[in-house]
Amino acid sequence: MTWYDITNFLLIALCIWVILRKYNSLPNEIKILLIYFILTLILEICSEYYILQGLNNLYLYHLIVPVQYFIICYYFLILLDQRKNKIIIAALLFSIMLMWIMSFFINTLSDYFSFASVFKNLIICFFILFYFNHVFNNSLNYEKDKNINIWIATGLFINSLGNFFIEGSMNYLMDENRSIATNFYFLHIGLNFLFYIVFILVIAFQNFNIQE
Repeated sequence: MTWYDITNFLLIALCIWVILRKYNSLPNEIKILLIYFILTLILEICSEYYILQGLNNLYLYHLIVPVQYFIICYYFLILLDQRKNKIIIAALLFSIMLMWIMSFFINTLSDYFSFASVFKNLIICFFILFYFNHVFNNSLNYEKDKNINIWIATGLFINSLGNFFIEGSMNYLMDENRSIATNFYFLHIGLNFLFYIVFILVIAFQNFNIQE
């Protein structure tokens, strides 16, 4: 197990810990992210187990990443007050099915999930941009959100935009240029670490006075 694997586990565990520590006072949309981080930790532990056994772990990401994607999108639906919009929910469920179809028929389960990842990160970036537009056009919500969800959304935006390019090209690079693929992988890890650190700091040092 490498240093970045250990750091990854610790940061995800800290994300879970800071949520649980302030769970009763957290806004409802942030409570949703507890499921995301627990699922992420389980995924990473299972992935590491497969690596230690010398087995291909990529199929785990093909199956679980679409679920993570749905949780993040639902988080933004809450922020945009669209959680009960049946059309959007149906579109999100359809997009999950589309991502799984990409995994089974475009990328194989033993390949890097590049096509599904491009689709996932693109949709998440659009949700974040819609949220930013919503906040900056609504001064009443801005003061409430600026120190919490805007920071979380900013961390997610940097993560998703960077991974849009990195993960989208990873499957090709793994076949054509392993050296560049390795460098991109470490950049991908760094983007994940950045999001986790931003989330931990925002939740740990924010005073939540109102339970939503």
